[in-house]
Amino acid sequence: MTQEPKTEPEDNGEITIDSDRFTTVFLAVLFLFCALFLTGEIRSFVQGHFIAPEPLHKSFFGIFMKVSVVITAIYFFIIAITLPKNSVKLACVLMGADLVYRVALSWLHVSPVTRHTMAVAGSGAGQIALVIFLVAIAEWFRRKIRWVPPSQNRAGER
Repeated sequence: MTQEPKTEPEDNGEITIDSDRFTTVFLAVLFLFCALFLTGEIRSFVQGHFIAPEPLHKSFFGIFMKVSVVITAIYFFIIAITLPKNSVKLACVLMGADLVYRVALSWLHVSPVTRHTMAVAGSGAGQIALVIFLVAIAEWFRRKIRWVPPSQNRAGER
């Protein structure tokens, strides 16, 4: 009986994330959400199916939805003021403006041509904002995730 030499797995180093788990998971989910939403927006844009603002329905649910959209737009503008990075500020302002125009057009009576033109402009603004968000999140991941090569001390411990 011959004894085979033990072969230990080769240590190629490890991936280190310089952030807490909650932030990392939150930004990964946000990245996925933005990517999926951008894919849907581009698909709608290419196929010519724009989501035009619907007229205001004077029911509880209709008013509640428009008020929640206005509150969301206000939050986007507040977030734009507090963020330090200019590109993300621009993305928040674009998303807030997209929401504000949707609410304004649902309250105003305008021609179908104007509605379509505004839907195209809003879709473009939303797509630009989503791309800016995706690039900002990717840059954050690039700064926080790094590869650590195996150290000589760990190899000597074996």
